[in-house]
Amino acid sequence: MREKSIFLFLFLFFAIYSFAFSDIIYLKDGRQIKAKDTWEEGDLIKFYRYGQVIGYPKDKIDKIEKIKEKEVLSSEYKISQEKIDEICAGIESYTKTIIEGRQNGVPMRNFIDAINKTDDGPVRKMARKIIIRAYDIPRYFSESMKKQTIVDFQNKIYLECLKQFQKQ
Repeated sequence: MREKSIFLFLFLFFAIYSFAFSDIIYLKDGRQIKAKDTWEEGDLIKFYRYGQVIGYPKDKIDKIEKIKEKEVLSSEYKISQEKIDEICAGIESYTKTIIEGRQNGVPMRNFIDAINKTDDGPVRKMARKIIIRAYDIPRYFSESMKKQTIVDFQNKIYLECLKQFQKQ
């Protein structure tokens, strides 16, 4: 059961992340699609969204605005405060799952295996750093110490996330 919740959370987290770092596909009907890693394949433009590969016919697409991760993090590309809060809340929730697992004796390998099943390099790299940091923290056996450790670690990562976006 615990592994299912880990995979569900990772899916949701990656979905949130992909909206922050994406390309924008402008359709001829006026709609816009934020997509991860767009590429051409035959008569289709393909991209990642919600963990799946989706394709649109080229003749339905007006243009594609390629946004690199560096551009997203630059001050020229603004992310709304609401989106920043959403991203950081997702990271905090992920952090809670990891640190709770650490404090309750879940093997680190379970988390590493879960993130290795994703194909998103930057997210995998960030998730791996959080896992390593959580497992650097001693495991406590008293419930009060576990709870305090979990809250402290969540707050630390959440604050770091907010500060990272504040640098923009």
